[in-house]
Amino acid sequence: MENRTILFQGKEIDVDDEPGETSDMIHHPDHYTWKGTECKKVIEIMTRGLSGAEAYYMGNIIKYLYRYPKKGTLLIDLAKAEEYTKFLRELFMEDGGKA
Repeated sequence: MENRTILFQGKEIDVDDEPGETSDMIHHPDHYTWKGTECKKVIEIMTRGLSGAEAYYMGNIIKYLYRYPKKGTLLIDLAKAEEYTKFLRELFMEDGGKA
């Protein structure tokens, strides 16, 4: 099996996307895997059955709340989660408050 790497910001990064692969900054960055379940998987589960803007807003809320303690952008990530929560609330208000 060939080991594929790229040069990213002066560092060589493994870009193989094999099962059981640990962390790399493209496929599995630490701030999206640190809780034991990859953020992508949490978003897939939490947005199941949703579509369009609702799924998009919910996915972003989850993403920013998941990563805020680890990415180094705590206040920015919390503000972004709050902004997407506002967008989701507005979406429901446009629909007469129906969930």
